[in-house]
Amino acid sequence: MLAVSMTAETFAQLMSPRIELILDASGSMREKKRRIDGRLKIDVAKDVMRELIDGLPAGIEVAFRVYGRRIREGRKGDCQDSELLVPFGRLDKPRLQREVAGIRALGTTPLSYSLLKAGEDFAGQPGEKIIILVTDGKEECRMDPADAARTLMEKGLNVRVNVVGFALAEKKTKEDMRRVAVITGGRFYDAQDKGELLKSIRSAMTIPYEVFNASGKRVATATTGGSLITIQEGLYTIKLRTAEKAFQIPKVSVAEGRYTLVELHQKGKDLKPRILGPSSVPKQGVPE
Repeated sequence: MLAVSMTAETFAQLMSPRIELILDASGSMREKKRRIDGRLKIDVAKDVMRELIDGLPAGIEVAFRVYGRRIREGRKGDCQDSELLVPFGRLDKPRLQREVAGIRALGTTPLSYSLLKAGEDFAGQPGEKIIILVTDGKEECRMDPADAARTLMEKGLNVRVNVVGFALAEKKTKEDMRRVAVITGGRFYDAQDKGELLKSIRSAMTIPYEVFNASGKRVATATTGGSLITIQEGLYTIKLRTAEKAFQIPKVSVAEGRYTLVELHQKGKDLKPRILGPSSVPKQGVPE
C-alpha cells in the first residue's frame, strides 16, 4: 500500500498557488427540510469555511466569491448575482472570516456565470490556479457548467476546478459537476456532512500524482494527502508536477501487506522526497 504526503506549507511553497473559493449561497442552502445534522447547510458550510481559512498557510493568495446571496430568485439580475468579496492579494484571514460571517443564503444558482467571472478574476495572474467550488445544487440559469469550464480552458487560463458537491440530491447534478472537474483536470468530491465537506475542500488543495510500474505503464492516480492506494508488489516511479516543473521519484518499493509512505519536502524550488517503508506498521502520517 502506498501514500504520498506533503504539508500545507510545502504545497504553498512549491505551487505558489492562487486559489479562488466559490461558495453557493442560494436559497436551497437554507431550506429547513434539507438540514445537515439539524442545521441549515449554509451554516455548516460557513463553519467549514472558517476552519479552512484558519488553516491556510502563508505564501498563497486567496480570492473569495459568493453567488446567490443578494437577489431573490426570480427577480431581475438573479442570474448575475455573483460577487467577488475578496480579490486576490496577500492572505488576509481576518477579512476572509468577516466576509464569511456576513453571508446569508437567498437567491438562485448562477453556477456557470460564476465560473466565467472567476476566470476574469484570474486574468493576468501567474502561478498555479485553483478554483474550489462548493455547491449544493444544479445550474438554474439556462447555462451549461461544462461549457463554462471549456471556455476557461480555451482562454488558456490553466485553471483547475475542484467541485465539492454538498449533499447533492440528484444523480444528474453529480455527473454535471463531475464533468466540470474532469474538463479542467480537477476533481469532484461528493460530501454529505460537515466532516466530509471539510475533508473534501482540504483535499482539493493537493497535487495530483501518477504511479508507473517498471514497464512504464500507469497503474494508479491519486492526490497528495489522499487515502492509501493498493498496488501490486514491486518498484514504481511516482510522477507529479508543481508550478515550476515536473518531478519523478524512482525506485519506490511497495510490498504486499505493507505500508510505504513518500513524504515530500520543499528545498528551494525542488522536491526532496523521503521514503518510509515498506513497513508492517503504518508510518505516522499514512492515511488509513
